[in-house]
Amino acid sequence: MAELSEASPVLKDEQTGTRHPLHRRIETVGSARECTIRIDDLAPFAAQILFEGGTYQLQEITPGVRIEIDGRRLKKKAAPKNGDRIKIDKKTFTFLQQGETGGEENDESPGDPIFGFIGVMVSLLQDRNRDVSQGLVTSVSKLLRCDAARLVIESNEDGRRKTVA
Repeated sequence: MAELSEASPVLKDEQTGTRHPLHRRIETVGSARECTIRIDDLAPFAAQILFEGGTYQLQEITPGVRIEIDGRRLKKKAAPKNGDRIKIDKKTFTFLQQGETGGEENDESPGDPIFGFIGVMVSLLQDRNRDVSQGLVTSVSKLLRCDAARLVIESNEDGRRKTVA
């Protein structure tokens, strides 16, 4: 898997400080071995985080699992904002839009999709050998507010195309 961009959002476990990067279209949260974000204290499949329309949406999977965003009970699904506290049963997380720093939420903030794209480009300019494919796909998806994007390379020899991220 490609290296994560600093612009990748994370779900930070408030008790342990563990940062769970969000870099898939569907992230599952729970104690099951199949979950992409595995938390032993939760139901096997407690929640999922979907990347839709350029944003992440939190959604209940198992009925009866209490999910709150900033103290408000989740109904169906909702998009957490930077710094929101997410409670899944007894576990509390903070949603950080830009990984380590979070970024402020205003019209010209690092949480704005254009800043994520610019950050990926700056990273590439600083180190031309760095793999920024995952960050590029994520930032373009957010910028265009689309569910998915992919990065394709074309072979110079035979013209075949291959999806790389």
